[in-house]
Amino acid sequence: MALTLGATACGHAAVPGPTPADVRNLTFTSSWTVTRTAPLRDGEYREPLAPGSATQLVVRLVAAAFGSVGRREIGAAILVTEPGGSGSFYELALLVNRSGRWENTGVVTLGDRVKIGSLRIEDGAVVVVMTVHGSRDAMCCPTERLTRRFRVEGDRLVSDSGRVVIGKRLW
Repeated sequence: MALTLGATACGHAAVPGPTPADVRNLTFTSSWTVTRTAPLRDGEYREPLAPGSATQLVVRLVAAAFGSVGRREIGAAILVTEPGGSGSFYELALLVNRSGRWENTGVVTLGDRVKIGSLRIEDGAVVVVMTVHGSRDAMCCPTERLTRRFRVEGDRLVSDSGRVVIGKRLW
């Protein structure tokens, strides 16, 4: 599910952030790539999985939100990495505005084959609503809806309280 890139801010007027085109062309930290970075172009980065391989590792931008935490302008982006197998690994990246230039300063893992519902910045935290795998769910079909909150400490994201279950969708 692709989400619209947008700006939100703690119930106030939107904080000026990068335009969607800017976010789609930022460089993000990635533990999956050879260089440990994913310089996105039009929201995507690709590299061969191995030298000479036709299979590619793909990193894509899924969502972004911008706002304020204290007096700092921050952004958050969700990236999905597909390393050539059946997994789709989601990560939340912190963006910090340094003198008008946005920089990715931290990344946390959200999970494999999760479904993102929303991303926002509110009450001084980055909030992700998503559906994850319950204890009896097949990898294809997560059903447990939860909200994760992350505080910004310096230039990194810290989980506020782990998992907050909202409800379980039954098939």
